[in-house]
Amino acid sequence: YLELDWRASEQWGMFARQSNWSLQEDLNASQTDVGVNYYYLPEIVFKADYQLQNEDAGNSDGFNLGMGYHF
Repeated sequence: YLELDWRASEQWGMFARQSNWSLQEDLNASQTDVGVNYYYLPEIVFKADYQLQNEDAGNSDGFNLGMGYHF
């Protein structure tokens, strides 16, 4: 698991995440996520990312939206 994050400005950031796992011998699942963060307020962030999975992970490519709140 590796994640890189860069806050380009006060309100915008970008991230990339790589995950690798194996639940069975000879299977090597991996997922790559790339996305952006929008810091609406210092405590609130909106996130959007695109995920790419390999065949061993299920080929569940997709788009995710989320929100975070720091209290």
